[in-house]
Amino acid sequence: MSTRSPMGLLFTLALIGLVTAWAAPVRAIDQTIEIEANLTNPPSDRAWINVEDCQTPETFSLSFAWSLEGLSILWAETQEADVFLSTSETCSTVSIEIGNTAEDGPDAEIGFTLLEGDYPEYGDDDLYLSDIEALDCSTPDEEDYYFCVRWEFEINSGYTTDTYTYYGKAEIRYDVNAPDAPDFQEINPGDTNLKLVWDDPPDDDIAGYLIYFREEGAGDDDWLVEEEADAAAESYTIGDLVNGQPYEVVVAAYDEAMNEGLASVTLVGTPVPVEDFYEYYREAGGAEDGGFCFVATATYGDYGSPEVVELRVFRDTVLARSDLGQAFIAGYYRFGPRFARAIRGSDSQRDMARGMLAPLVAVAWLTRTGVGLGLFAGLGLAGLLLMAWKRRRRLIGRGGLAGFLVLGMLFVGSGQARADDMEETGLESRVMSSSVEPMFQLQVRFGPYYPKVDDEGLNHGGDVEPFKTVFGSSSEYLFELGLDYELWRGFGVVTVGGSAGFVQYMGKGRITDSTVEDMDTLASSDTTVFNFIPLRLTVGYTFDLFNEKWDVPLLPYVSGGLSYYVWWVLDGVGNVSQFEAVEGEGGTDAKGGIFGLHFSVGMKVLLDWLDPNAAAHLESEVGVINTYFFTEFNLNWVDGFGGEHFNLSDETVMFGLTFEF
Repeated sequence: MSTRSPMGLLFTLALIGLVTAWAAPVRAIDQTIEIEANLTNPPSDRAWINVEDCQTPETFSLSFAWSLEGLSILWAETQEADVFLSTSETCSTVSIEIGNTAEDGPDAEIGFTLLEGDYPEYGDDDLYLSDIEALDCSTPDEEDYYFCVRWEFEINSGYTTDTYTYYGKAEIRYDVNAPDAPDFQEINPGDTNLKLVWDDPPDDDIAGYLIYFREEGAGDDDWLVEEEADAAAESYTIGDLVNGQPYEVVVAAYDEAMNEGLASVTLVGTPVPVEDFYEYYREAGGAEDGGFCFVATATYGDYGSPEVVELRVFRDTVLARSDLGQAFIAGYYRFGPRFARAIRGSDSQRDMARGMLAPLVAVAWLTRTGVGLGLFAGLGLAGLLLMAWKRRRRLIGRGGLAGFLVLGMLFVGSGQARADDMEETGLESRVMSSSVEPMFQLQVRFGPYYPKVDDEGLNHGGDVEPFKTVFGSSSEYLFELGLDYELWRGFGVVTVGGSAGFVQYMGKGRITDSTVEDMDTLASSDTTVFNFIPLRLTVGYTFDLFNEKWDVPLLPYVSGGLSYYVWWVLDGVGNVSQFEAVEGEGGTDAKGGIFGLHFSVGMKVLLDWLDPNAAAHLESEVGVINTYFFTEFNLNWVDGFGGEHFNLSDETVMFGLTFEF
């Protein structure tokens, strides 16, 4: 029996390892590494070559820089790099040679200690557009290129040759293909403006449009130009023109390389006098002269008095930034005008009003100067703590779904099903422990609105209806948001609160050019806008006996209170309209506020019985105890109580949701 020595065994194992290593395939490394690079001329924010550059190619220079910062340097000798233009994002192919060809030698040298470089290299001749023969400016062409630097470095390990490819790139667009001319369709005249309409050219790289205009017959040096930077635009309005003066207008597109295209055909348009809605209404004999009557102005006698200015600053910088402050402002605008009219003619009453307003003026001054900020901050913090404390009490003591879960009694025999549902949903203990009633109601409502402005019986050279003529006979939707406090809960629920809404009408102004026939029926291209913000103070009563006694989810209610509608009219260029009764003597701004009354009768439907689980989740996660859908009939009398104002009254049906919490 033969034995092997330990040395012989080790030798055998080593020999096996060498043979295995020699026989196993060895994979070479082939890695591509991107380096930082950028254009230095033209700069990166102007990375294109366009038609204008091609007009002087011998003076338009290009340069390029790169950096190796943050990379591991694997070579010890100078590397030879090629510089070229490529359509490949990784510079893998040469589209246009810039410097030397491969046979002529490298374009740049990358040294061992050189961490950055540029092309042309320092001391070399500048590179001009005319030096790049393959970029033929005489042929309309457009292409997105990459200005590239690229070299390869190899490491031979004896078994493999590893290749490392380094490249840097910077985008540059070559575009000597100017856009076609837009298809100029029409010019619509407006009041001191012309509205242009065109179809865009077929080019896919349009960046905007240039609008040229001049008085008809003027010289070539009199062209004015305006820019529309929206590439998708197909219209534009030239403003600040002279009514009755004809203007020549052309439109040209420009592309992303700032090539200005061919000009469109020349069209001629003449601005004409146009009455926006407010002007049309006043010319028809409308009495509304706008404006707001304020207590402070009436008290101090001058809108610009220091006290009034102080209060206005306090309103805009403090009150308007909080819900409570906005509610105060709304109430002030509702009740202020009547009080202001009452004290305006009495010196003694104005003196009393000054004494009443003095503390508020002092508070306004303290706030503006910063002296009172600490006091207000402390009061605000105390209020927040109180709200948090009340919220915590409600969360602890409230079950809140008893009313929801008993609504299954709408059908005979549903009492047991209701109890089973409570047990299955795990809500029975919460219902039994409920002890806190809801405190607030949040309403979201909407419905059609059409004011009775035309009920004034106006005349504009014949019986006309200004509102219907300008805005049509269709209603617009009024959206409102309200918040009520449940003041008393017993035989029903009594609430007090307020709401704010918004509705907008848009129409076309009326051409008033005496040379145009039937001017009262001719709409212009100018858009005039009538905006309304209805503000309301409301007292309401909800009869909940059906729900409380017989689990019927129907709750009839009535509400009513004081209204104040803020309104303003915009002219054809988006400014607040003005009406001059006598030309040159100043105008009346088309904005103001109108008091009135409102009354509603409606029906709420409790929604929680539809899905008790969702109702329970809404209460536990959000704090909403009950959710209602409602519909109501509204009567609104908003005409300043019979004064010389717009009649913004209407009768309508509103729909919405109420969240009780």
